Amino acid sequence: MTASDFYARRDRRTEQYGGRVEALKRPVALVVGLDAAACRAGQVAALALVNMAARVHRRIDLVVPHAPLLAQGLFRRATLTDELLATASAIDPFGEFEQTGTVPDDRVTLGLGQALPGLGWYASVSHATTRVNTVPAPFVGDCDGSILAAQLAACLSAAHLFKQAHCLPVGPSTVSVWDLADGEADSAPVDTGPLDVGDVAVIGAGAVAGALGYWAREFFPKGNWTYVDRDDAQLHNTNRGLLLFPSDTEWSLTRPRPKAACVAERTGADHFVGWYDEWEAQKRGPRPDLILPLANERGVRAAVGQRGEPVLVHATTSSTWEAQLHRHVPHVDDCITCRMRDAESATSRFACSEAPVPVTASSDESNDAALPFLSAASGLLLLVGLLRMQAGLARPAENLWRLNFQRVGQVFRRARVACATGCQSSLPPNVLAALNQGRRWS
Repeated sequence: MTASDFYARRDRRTEQYGGRVEALKRPVALVVGLDAAACRAGQVAALALVNMAARVHRRIDLVVPHAPLLAQGLFRRATLTDELLATASAIDPFGEFEQTGTVPDDRVTLGLGQALPGLGWYASVSHATTRVNTVPAPFVGDCDGSILAAQLAACLSAAHLFKQAHCLPVGPSTVSVWDLADGEADSAPVDTGPLDVGDVAVIGAGAVAGALGYWAREFFPKGNWTYVDRDDAQLHNTNRGLLLFPSDTEWSLTRPRPKAACVAERTGADHFVGWYDEWEAQKRGPRPDLILPLANERGVRAAVGQRGEPVLVHATTSSTWEAQLHRHVPHVDDCITCRMRDAESATSRFACSEAPVPVTASSDESNDAALPFLSAASGLLLLVGLLRMQAGLARPAENLWRLNFQRVGQVFRRARVACATGCQSSLPPNVLAALNQGRRWS
């Protein structure tokens, strides 16, 4: 396959979402400050930013100081620079990625921490607060809250690079990833400990599920995690899936690998290659503590909604550049069936990692499109939701959180959604209590 064939197939979904080839070819530069390179949080941000950027941008210059690798790299190189270059090259074998000492004037630029002066934008974190601004600021990675803030900094920075390359409006932002709100963090954990929400079944191994697994690696998940998906990895999946590479797909293999196997292998989890109903039919032993419905096919959401789970949390994206976190507690929140049915009839449509948009008649593939930072942010919001559950925080009144990448300035919004009038989807309380007796989240 030639480079033109590779990009035509990989970038189809990006172009459907509004990406323009001339903008995707525009060179970008990432400059990492000494402070960011020296801490694990800064390296987490740099690795994730390159992971997302290389899935859309074809030319990336890196200005990175020498530092031993501290974060959970996918390729286990010895230094941060080598890990960044290995990541980008695995994502795009035809891309131009190199370490440089200067930044040419024609680059779209972004700095992490106290990087070189004169760049367009800078991202920094302090405790659990993420900032993107036109002036450099220290990258303070001193706690687990800083890791979450760094992960959000990568998502916001990837969006900034994409929007600048396409001459779209950008602006400063200050957000608290722990509070899922704009402004400084009110409170955040200094030490969350390992991610421990029990045994988890993730239904779907697409971009949002992969992003959840990618981010969760930095929190060393406990319990048995299983990813359930029957689909194989395809080249067009690599424009947004943080744990999928061309080497997993038909581009380099006679038989592409199952997505569930790819995600599980890179997160230390188990996997089941099959549909949700097939997994449910063969499953033995106790029910998992949590089931995360991150797939669309074969009525998965409605089927999971009928299980009588004590709580459902999941994440989606919309065609309006939103990453969204959803919660459903029976007899407290709306049910997942009403939430997603209402969403399908609204202007802001939901999908797990994709947003339906019109396609040209020449397209022979699905009419879904996506951008990497959307699905990445959705997976991150879900991770925050799980960590907040683990911390035993009081349940907020809101049950829908939205992070909008089109908005300039304030980016977070919260809402409370109710079931449709007359909905009887939730099982009676006494049945739920009997069904979930002894389960962790009952």
